[in-house]
Amino acid sequence: MVVDVHVHPPTEEFVKALGPLFDPTLKYFRAVFKVKNFKEFAEDLRSQGITKAFLLPLSSSIAGLGRISNQHIAEICNSDPDLFIGFASFDLNKDFEKEIKYALNNLGLKGIKIHPQLQLIKPDDEKLSKIFEIANENRLLCVIHTGITGIGAGIKGGGGLPLELGRPIYVDNLAIKYPDVNFILAHFGWPWYEEALAVAYHKGNVFIDISGWSPKYIPQIVLKYMDSLLQDKFLFGSDYPMLQPSRIINELKSLNLKNETLNKILYENAKKIIKGI
Repeated sequence: MVVDVHVHPPTEEFVKALGPLFDPTLKYFRAVFKVKNFKEFAEDLRSQGITKAFLLPLSSSIAGLGRISNQHIAEICNSDPDLFIGFASFDLNKDFEKEIKYALNNLGLKGIKIHPQLQLIKPDDEKLSKIFEIANENRLLCVIHTGITGIGAGIKGGGGLPLELGRPIYVDNLAIKYPDVNFILAHFGWPWYEEALAVAYHKGNVFIDISGWSPKYIPQIVLKYMDSLLQDKFLFGSDYPMLQPSRIINELKSLNLKNETLNKILYENAKKIIKGI
């Protein structure tokens, strides 16, 4: 069993959401991208060994970019409920509290995804308090992008995405205020990975996913904690379709991690923090 906690849909909506930043993002990841329909998408994940996938949307406050809607995420999940667990996002320029409630209560989505750099907001900004209150009341899982982003990387101005908003330390404040929310620090917060390790070590409701990175390039200090003190806090993620899950799995297995650690990363830790696995 392998649970991938960081998957995006390889559909036209993904391309449209990134707009002019789509090609620079592909270049950053050195990815080969092909638009897939829902069935092809599910078959591709299963062929690479994935048995459950957290399906994540995109939402942006940057002019010229779009979003992967909650409705689109729900449609994909409904097409293969045995594989997908859908997450919701929100438009800060609209009634986002209402949008999140609809996504959870009417669309059946199970968690919340926030990308601070795309949405141009610190995760612990008071404006988001209603979102986290809903998450806390319902004991939801929240995936929060941390660290550098491949979106806009390498172009002038980085596409308008401020990296500082991706610092993991902001989630420390959230973990205190909303103890019934399980937070996932996506991409282990590079270059602030020691900050991410500290937050996950200190706060029982904070976890780390390894998505967006080839395991052979993960810093040694991260691997050390992954295989020891924080082996209950790390989760497998790929960042599909930018990186392929099979590659991440194979490289993980080549790192000489303890078998206990590997099993926890691939599925055991994920099973503890969200229902339906």
